Amino acid sequence: MATLELYSKGANVWVPDPDAVWVSAQLLQDYRSGEKHLLLQLSNGNEVHYPVGSPSDLPPLGNPDILEGENDLTALSFLHEPAVLHNLRVRFLDYSSIYTYCGIVLVAINPYDQLPIYGEEVIDAYSGQDMADMEPHIFSVAEEAYRTMIRSGKNQSIIISGESGSGKTVSAKFTMRYFAVVGGAAQQTSVEERVLASNPIMESIGNAKTTRNDNSSRFGKYIEIGFGRKGDIIGANMRTYLLEKSRVVFQASTERNYHIFYQLCASRELPEMRSLKLDAPENFRYTNQGGEMQIPGTDDLSDLERTRNAFTILGVQPDQQMELFRILSAVLHLGNVNIQASGRSSDRGYIDDRSLAVFSKLLGVEGSQMAHWLCHRRFAVGGEMLVKPMTGQQAVEARDALAKHIYGQLFAWTVQRLNSALRAQQGRTKSFVGVLDIYGFETFERNSFEQFCINYANEKLQQQFNRHVFHLEQEEYVREELAWSRIEFSDNQQCIDLIEGQLGMFDLLDEECRMPKGSDESWVRKLYDQHLNSKPHPHFRKPRMSNSAFIVLHFADTVQYECDGFLDKNRDTVFEELINILKASQSELVAELFQQQRNASPVANGSIRSGKRATREHKLTVGFQFRQSLQMLMETLNSTTPHYVRCIKPNDLKEPFLFDPKRTVQQLRACGVLETIRISAAGYPSRWTYEEFFSRYRILLRGPQSQDQAQASCRQALPQLIPDPDQYCFGKTKVFFRAGQVALLERLRAERLRVAAVIIQSQVRGWLARIRYTRILWATLTIQRYSRGAVGSRLALILRYTRAALVIQKTYRMMVVRQLFFMIRHATVTIQAFTRGMLERRRYRLVSIYQLLKLTALAWPCPLSATASLSVCASDIRVDSALSLAPGLPASVLFLCVRQADCSGDQARARSLCIPALLESETIQGLSGSAVKLAVSRKRAGSDPRTVGGEAPTMASVLRELGALHTALTQQALPKTLMEQAFHQLTYLICASAFNSLLLRKDMCSWSRGLQIRYNVSVLEEWLRGRGLQAGGAVATLEPLIQAVQLLQVGKKTEADAQGIVRTCSALSSQQIVKILTLYTPHSDLDERVTLNFIRSVQGLLKGRSNSQPSQLLMDVRRVFPVIFLYSPPPVLSAEQLVIPDSLKISFLRKA
Repeated sequence: MATLELYSKGANVWVPDPDAVWVSAQLLQDYRSGEKHLLLQLSNGNEVHYPVGSPSDLPPLGNPDILEGENDLTALSFLHEPAVLHNLRVRFLDYSSIYTYCGIVLVAINPYDQLPIYGEEVIDAYSGQDMADMEPHIFSVAEEAYRTMIRSGKNQSIIISGESGSGKTVSAKFTMRYFAVVGGAAQQTSVEERVLASNPIMESIGNAKTTRNDNSSRFGKYIEIGFGRKGDIIGANMRTYLLEKSRVVFQASTERNYHIFYQLCASRELPEMRSLKLDAPENFRYTNQGGEMQIPGTDDLSDLERTRNAFTILGVQPDQQMELFRILSAVLHLGNVNIQASGRSSDRGYIDDRSLAVFSKLLGVEGSQMAHWLCHRRFAVGGEMLVKPMTGQQAVEARDALAKHIYGQLFAWTVQRLNSALRAQQGRTKSFVGVLDIYGFETFERNSFEQFCINYANEKLQQQFNRHVFHLEQEEYVREELAWSRIEFSDNQQCIDLIEGQLGMFDLLDEECRMPKGSDESWVRKLYDQHLNSKPHPHFRKPRMSNSAFIVLHFADTVQYECDGFLDKNRDTVFEELINILKASQSELVAELFQQQRNASPVANGSIRSGKRATREHKLTVGFQFRQSLQMLMETLNSTTPHYVRCIKPNDLKEPFLFDPKRTVQQLRACGVLETIRISAAGYPSRWTYEEFFSRYRILLRGPQSQDQAQASCRQALPQLIPDPDQYCFGKTKVFFRAGQVALLERLRAERLRVAAVIIQSQVRGWLARIRYTRILWATLTIQRYSRGAVGSRLALILRYTRAALVIQKTYRMMVVRQLFFMIRHATVTIQAFTRGMLERRRYRLVSIYQLLKLTALAWPCPLSATASLSVCASDIRVDSALSLAPGLPASVLFLCVRQADCSGDQARARSLCIPALLESETIQGLSGSAVKLAVSRKRAGSDPRTVGGEAPTMASVLRELGALHTALTQQALPKTLMEQAFHQLTYLICASAFNSLLLRKDMCSWSRGLQIRYNVSVLEEWLRGRGLQAGGAVATLEPLIQAVQLLQVGKKTEADAQGIVRTCSALSSQQIVKILTLYTPHSDLDERVTLNFIRSVQGLLKGRSNSQPSQLLMDVRRVFPVIFLYSPPPVLSAEQLVIPDSLKISFLRKA
């Protein structure tokens, strides 16, 4: 419960609402203990009386405005459901940010739109960065897992969960793509390409359209991506869970079967597909039940081509692909087999259908045997085997069970082939990162065996999550030397024991399946007897109005399950005679599928949505197989360092950026995000270093204080500010607060600031009055002084006029005499000059004739050949050899050698040098030190701090590197135009790298940091202008970065400020401007965050601007400007076409 003092006039609270779940309200009067009502004003302006029975019934408090839009939910002062919902809504709708941290969990909201935040430039920006410094993103989780694996050598796992349509599969694909880029190689058919090629195959055979999602994964999967010692991908392995085989034979309205069936039907006109006898999907029973034949925006024919290409990449030959397509087509034809009741007896069925003949031909089995055993069954009576005909309904069920079984075996075979193609060599895998994509918690109007298994799996995952969070909290408390024994965390072990323990629900279900006459009703009665009457269990209940249902209290919600079909779905078997027919098939692949079944592992992929017939051959139940596979999964996860991603579906209409609070809250409860909040709130969710606390709340401390004694000051002042010692705790380097205490300190700080503001205002008003009096007095004296000066000036002016007349007369007479003197002197000098010139020219002609005769005399006796005395060197080419060489051969050899030089690492070195120098170096000393931390900012649990190896780069080091390059180019006599183009390209790389890092780091977006960056950029500008490089566009290339830092320094409050931003930031796109305004962080107490209304105003003005700017968020660091050479290039040469004779003696060269 929050401190009662916080319920004062003006405080924000949250009250329940039937439509919006929670609405904001403001207290109109202080709350006093014992009052039964609160007077509130809702956000729509209405006043209401909120009933309060006791202090525990008080509505949840709202967080301070300074914490609105935080990128980590655990940084909120009040951790409760309305605060979490509001923060997610603000980030999703106002900031267009789909990712938010929640402690160690990344919450991802499906935008139902294509966002430009997954390109290679974004991967480059997140690669090698610390997770705590970057904005929330799926790439930040992948980078954290990858770097932790490289650093510690320990295996990692990324657990992605959420309901259908929330974006789990897309998140898993982007995670795998990130690993493929950062751990990839350059081979054309590398392991990375094969890992990515598995996605279209699994989507084709494992995904289908549902009412909630057009591309819903109907199975869970866990992919282990193996890495070598150098961090490169060397292999992968996939495990699958919970394949929905019942979809093969039945689809609900507006749903589809698996994509592969419709892809095959769309390709029926291809020459190689005509032998499959396919037709339009409307003509197959297994594809027309849902009424949806086509998904808008998709092309089944092109999707099949992509699937076949993926099979080829993974090493599946075309003939094997056709065998696979033949089996899938046979499943479609099996669904069209018409089974009718016999005319002689209504309890018998018979088959007389051409679809069965096509089915038998495609699978290579005997049609008569298949027709017989689809309508008959064999059983033992007294040691004798009898054959009994089945009714028409029983035969239809046997047909559907066979279709599901064939598809399940084919699915398992495909996964096995994928693993064979992706498997790494023995002993090469050093560590791996596992990606788990599995169903989230499910609850519907009617819940059956499928939801029971899914929710059981989520109970196990939630337990693993709770214990991991508790472990991280425990490590933090031990590291800070806190007494953490008082903190309690919830555990769901009791619910798990109810399901999987001895005489639990799975045990009783398996026991009932072994009974000859077992039934669902008998199993439910055993549950009532065991868990209600004999030993009442706190997580098990019985519905009041039903004897065929039961209720389980899961961690996320209370779910009522209907027992119908539990036994049949748990058995999941097919008749032995049909299996034997398929084993004897002439098709090698069909025989292989069902021969492997005999030796199948008990933990093979089990279906939880399948048939209704059982035989003695298959004794392992689905529940038993699923428990064992889940146990193996939990052992794997417990041996790794987990990372969690919770995907949220914001609405059921699949509309972009539409937020439904009811659906969102339901998923937050189901996926464990609110449980994370409760775990954090149970301990000390807010934690500050002593320096941060002292810097923020030093105004609450009395007496002289010193930054060097921050810890002692905090320990002395906190007991006076918070009387209850249980609400805070002192650690070794941090002070910890329980939920709500930071808001209390913020309120005390605001009150102290208000009192100080009143004092400052009074002093300023007195100062202004004194200044006004002083100015009036000064103005009076000035007027008197100027009046007296004017009178004196008139007298002085008359005296100056008299004296000036005398000076003018004297000067005029002097000028007349001087002009006569200068004229005579000029004439004399002119005559002398002409005379001397004539004499000198005469002498020069005589000297020239003498020199010519002398040189002629010296040149007459010289030999005919001046090169006869030269000797031939060893490095010279003989004349006869040189004449036989191809024209320009030595020059061609030198050109090819220079072209093969590898300078590919220069860009990465330039980026690692320029980003810290431009963004982080403090050229203006002490400026960033004045900034005050306005929000709770702490390193995330589980993130190791990055060590700094050596001195950080500065602008001086950047200018030294640029100066060295400029000197080298100048010494090589590079033309100025080429030098300008080279520095134009280099300046763009520096600008794009620094600009992308600025957009992804919130700590860079402040007024003080913008001033630092602007100064660093101006230093670079002056250097470029000082060397005359601005003509090539190098200075103009820095314009986006200059406008970005100017945006951090201008005012951001009024409409005029918004118009100025739109007019000034012409080099920035709309997305970039909004992103910088969103990330802006106040640098001191006098500064404020950018309001949402101002951001919306800027967005409205930006819509009217021309669309000349690109729409992407980040600049393309790989952009290369064309280089113009002012010469005619020689013919293109290649090393293969060049013949180098032995006479050149350069045999040490090798052709690359």
